Amino acid sequence: MKINTVDEFEFVKTKVLPQYQEIVKMLRELMKECAPNEKEVISYRIPFYKENKMFAVISPTEKD
Repeated sequence: MKINTVDEFEFVKTKVLPQYQEIVKMLRELMKECAPNEKEVISYRIPFYKENKMFAVISPTEKD
């Protein structure tokens, strides 16, 4: 399974509705600040934050 970073995948631009993109940007910044050791990667086509195990995920859905 190939794992890309969120930026390489352009996740926010391609998978997040425009009205939620700023919220996702803030969540990503918060994760970098509060959990700096966690790696932000794309797995299963969504952003995961993990070091040894999955820590958090950003999962866009049609209603959320």
